[in-house]
Order: sequence, then structure tokens, then C-alpha cells
Amino acid sequence: MSSVLVRSVREDEVEAAAEVLNEHSRRLYGTADTTPAELREDWSAPEVDFPDNVLVAEVEGRLVGYADVIPHGETAWLDVRGTDSRAYDPLLEAIARRADTLDRDNVRGWAPEIDRDLQEAYDRAGFRPFRHSFRMEIELGGDPSPPEWPDGFSVRPFREGDERAAWEAQQDSFADTWGLAPVPFETWAHWNMG
Repeated sequence: MSSVLVRSVREDEVEAAAEVLNEHSRRLYGTADTTPAELREDWSAPEVDFPDNVLVAEVEGRLVGYADVIPHGETAWLDVRGTDSRAYDPLLEAIARRADTLDRDNVRGWAPEIDRDLQEAYDRAGFRPFRHSFRMEIELGGDPSPPEWPDGFSVRPFREGDERAAWEAQQDSFADTWGLAPVPFETWAHWNMG
């Protein structure tokens, strides 16, 4: 059996890394979920220590796994996916070694319910479920009805100069959300203005 090599990703591997994520998504949900451009945007975010916090797993020179651990306030979010479940344990071990400065109790990963191999790898690594969420989809039968705005409200396109007000409104709207960590303006701008 071929061994799994885990290492930091290289910028020139963005297409291969996106394909690992997309193959994982197609296997679970029947659809791709990212593009190389979106992944490149993830890697260039202010909170990402690239390439140290982005790992890949390869078998015989082919990428078969992906992991990133991204700090967000007091918490770090862990994303592990792969096309070969043999990649999961080595990726989680490498993340644990690299994340020794993180508070282990505040590292949170996610695993789709239908990805039993990943759930079992998280369990072997000492992670325990603490929260569940749902992926919801709906087929729309035609165009939606036009919205009816309450009196005194109007809608217009975003304009230059609205940046700080939009950021503040978003921060306020999520203020009571579970696990919220305030997002610095620069980080918000990366994700919303890029």
C-alpha cells in the first residue's frame, strides 16, 4: 500500500486542490462546490497563514486530501476533505503538530453526516461532536414574487462609501449568533469587496 505524504500546499497547486474539494463534494452531494479562484481568495485572506495553515496529502504524487486550519477570534476552524479516506488521519495529525499554539479546546472541525470516514477520523483524533447544522436546498418553481418592503425602507445597489456602514450592519445583525467572533473590517472587506 502506498504511503500518504502530507505537506504545505504550493500556490501552483490551486487547481489540483480545488479538484480534491470538488471531487469530495461530488461524491457527497453530486455537485462541485469551489473554483480555483475561490480557493485562491481563501488562501489570500488576512487571517490565513499561507501556506503553513493549508496542507495537502498526496499518494504517488497525486493530491488526495486537503486541510486548512483558520483562526477566527478565539477559535480556529478546521476543514478536512479528501478523495481517499487514507488521507484523513495523516492530515489531522499534521494539523495537530502545526497547531500547537492553538487552544485545542477551541479548534472546531466540521464533518458531513454522510462522510462516515471523516467522522471516524475526527473521533480517532480526539474530536467530539458538540453542534449540528443542516445543508438545506429547495427547488424553486418559477420566479419568486417581488418583495414587499415595509414602509420607510428602500433597496438600492451598494455604492462606494457604503463599506463601513455595510460592515457595521452585518456585525450588528449577527451579534447574537452562536460562537460569533467580531470580524475586523479588513477581513470583511477581503471577503465582501474583493
